[in-house]
Amino acid sequence: MDDPKDIKQRQQEKKEEELNRLARAITIQKLGDHSFVPTDLWVAAYYGRLDEVKGYLDGSNNSSIIAVDTRQHGYPQQTALHCAAASGEVAMIELLMNYGADVHALDANDNSKWYNR
Repeated sequence: MDDPKDIKQRQQEKKEEELNRLARAITIQKLGDHSFVPTDLWVAAYYGRLDEVKGYLDGSNNSSIIAVDTRQHGYPQQTALHCAAASGEVAMIELLMNYGADVHALDANDNSKWYNR
């Protein structure tokens, strides 16, 4: 019999995988033939996946380098720092700031990383 904690963790991992898949599909559809920017940067920032985000920012995960302040395509045009702050990922916030993230950038709703209006 599976431990309830293991079941819950597997369910969470499946949910994250599905969100990643959907985000990629939406981004590809919106960008069409344009240059592809993986939505995974923002999802990884939200979930605190430090190594994955480092890979996007320095190209070490075999992707093209993504600027730290690149905004999500479409609404609400948030940066990775918005995502990390929304989830309270302090280590991720520090990493992004070390890469030069703009702490004053606003999203489409004029929300900063630190205060939602």
